Amino acid sequence: MPIHQLVRRRRKTNNGQKEVKLGDLKFLSLNCRQASRLLSEAEDRNLSSMERFGLKLHVATCKSCRKFREQLVIMRQSLKTLDTQLYSSSDPQSAPQLSDDARERIRQKLASEKD
Repeated sequence: MPIHQLVRRRRKTNNGQKEVKLGDLKFLSLNCRQASRLLSEAEDRNLSSMERFGLKLHVATCKSCRKFREQLVIMRQSLKTLDTQLYSSSDPQSAPQLSDDARERIRQKLASEKD
């Protein structure tokens, strides 16, 4: 019997239909698109232990994804530094401000979305 049949699970969806999902073994063979998605999601949420393991396994063997991870780290550090520089001043007027034109475009966009 193929291994993917051994790890299938059925679960009910919100509409009551049964959905077939592969088990945690799917994280052992991530492709670059899945790995990059998980690298990005790791910034916003805690990954499961299987997601972390599969991601580490993929990144260890994929030069492109290692480079992408490094770029995410650099970007995160740069944004933290910029945030600190922009908002560390005690003068609230020194923070970046939107122009009146930008504020008006935002008001118009919000008004059109309400209708």
